[in-house]
Amino acid sequence: MTQPYVVDTLNHTAYEGRFALKTYSDLRGLMPAESAILESLRPRIVGKTLLDIGVGGGRTTPFLLEMSRDYTAIDYSEGLVQQVKGKFGLDSVYCCDVRDMSRFPNDRFDFILFSFNGLDCIAHEGRLKALGEIRRVLKRGGVFLFSSHNRAVIDEAHRAAAGGFRYSVATSLRRKFWKVLLTPRRFRLRRHEMATSEYAIVNDSGLRYSLLLYYISIRSQIDQLKKMEFSVEGMYDMQGDPADHGDRSPWIHYLVTK
Repeated sequence: MTQPYVVDTLNHTAYEGRFALKTYSDLRGLMPAESAILESLRPRIVGKTLLDIGVGGGRTTPFLLEMSRDYTAIDYSEGLVQQVKGKFGLDSVYCCDVRDMSRFPNDRFDFILFSFNGLDCIAHEGRLKALGEIRRVLKRGGVFLFSSHNRAVIDEAHRAAAGGFRYSVATSLRRKFWKVLLTPRRFRLRRHEMATSEYAIVNDSGLRYSLLLYYISIRSQIDQLKKMEFSVEGMYDMQGDPADHGDRSPWIHYLVTK
C-alpha cells in the first residue's frame, strides 16, 4: 500500500515547483459550477468571514473579496502564497497546511471554500484530519464548499483533468505532446497508485502527471462527511447542476454545513 508520506511529499514538491507556480498564476475565472453555487450562496455569505483554502494563484480571490472584505486565504505552497499577496496586496494570506490550522480559533469562519479538488492532494489519513480542522474552524451553521474527483470515472482519469476549462487547439496539442514525453514519469508514479473499497489514489494528468490524487465515489464521500459530522446540503456536477449518486461528472462539488 502506498504510504501517506509518499503522496504528501510528491504532491507538495510538485506544488512548490516552477511549473505549478506558472500554471496557477495563469488560471483565471471561476468554473461554471463555482460561479453558480457561489451566486446561490451570496445572501448567506455577503459580509461574512470567509476562508479560501488552497488559494493557489488567487483564481477565486477577486470573487470572494467582492462578497466580503473579511477574507482569509491559505495554501501550503509558500511560492503561491507570495504570488497572491503580491497580486492583491493582502496581508491575510498565509502559508498553512489545512491539516493543522491551529493559527485560527474554533468557530472562526462563516464560509470555507476548498476549490479545484485541492482536498484530493492529501492522502487518506490527512484528508480526515483536514476535514476535522475545517469543521473546527467553521461556525455552527456555517457553509463549506469543496470539489473532489469522482471515482465513477476513474477509467477516464488519465485524460485532461480540468474539464471545466476549455483549451485551444494549440494547448490541446501541447498537452498530448507532454503526455508522450512524460511517459517515464507516468510509469514511475503509477507504481504508487492504489485502490481500497472507499477510495483510490491515481496519477492523472494534473501538473503534467506529477501528482498522486485521491478519487472517491459520491456515496463514499457522503458517508465520509457524515462521519465527520457534516450535513450534506447539495451535490453538483461541473456545470453546477444537481448531481445524484450515479452522476458521472469528473468532478463533484459538495456543499455541506456544520
